[in-house]
Amino acid sequence: MKVIKMLILIFLWCINILFSQINYFNFWRSGGVVESCPVNVYGLTVDINFFLKNENIAKLEIPVSLYWGIVDNLEVGLKVSGTSVNYRDRIDRGMSDIYLAGRYNFLIENRSVPSMSTELCLVIPSGEYRKDIRLGTSGLVLSFLLGKKFFLKTGSIIDTFFNLGYKINGESNNRDIGDNIFFCLEGNVKLTENFVSIIGVRNIYNSGDKIDGKKIEDSEFTESYLFLGIKYKLSEYQQFFSSLSFGLEERSDILVFNIGMMY
Repeated sequence: MKVIKMLILIFLWCINILFSQINYFNFWRSGGVVESCPVNVYGLTVDINFFLKNENIAKLEIPVSLYWGIVDNLEVGLKVSGTSVNYRDRIDRGMSDIYLAGRYNFLIENRSVPSMSTELCLVIPSGEYRKDIRLGTSGLVLSFLLGKKFFLKTGSIIDTFFNLGYKINGESNNRDIGDNIFFCLEGNVKLTENFVSIIGVRNIYNSGDKIDGKKIEDSEFTESYLFLGIKYKLSEYQQFFSSLSFGLEERSDILVFNIGMMY
């Protein structure tokens, strides 16, 4: 069944490049984007993610992504990242899987309708399965995004963002990696012309890994987070951003800190 789902999504990705993904390049960054950048606008984003997974494990991840608006409402990109995981008795370092993606914005917001986009991301394995560094398996991510501004009587504007997605993972070392369902809901308010404050929630559900068709015990779990973030705009495509996510579930990371720049 998983092979059929993956083949369907590969088919959609191959015949309709308008389905694409950029936000998934860094799920932990606050300030989600629905609309694609204009034609021939391109740039670079560099992030630092620090994960305090539990009292024994900490992880540092440095994603680097490129983006480019190739036609009206269509943005594509590439992401690679280096990762270091600190255990009590060792340190593992390596490169994560590679991501190719894009986003198509098929509806621009006006007073009656929100902005809407659909996204697709292709995951290319960079090596064998290594826990907390890479899955070592191909994958596909399909998600939908909504963005809407709400005008308050006080004159303030609340800008909302919603992202709902599904990630299909393949097999690595005879291990069938569990699929993920994820969502992010956030709202942001301008404090000044260039400074934005952000609050939201994230959730990730992992369906559980399998070996030889049998689900691995205790591999199915849910992660939930409350996050606070800021964004400072030097210009539309030159931004500083940061966020702090607090784990709410037993299997969530204790803390996730993100900081980055977009050029």
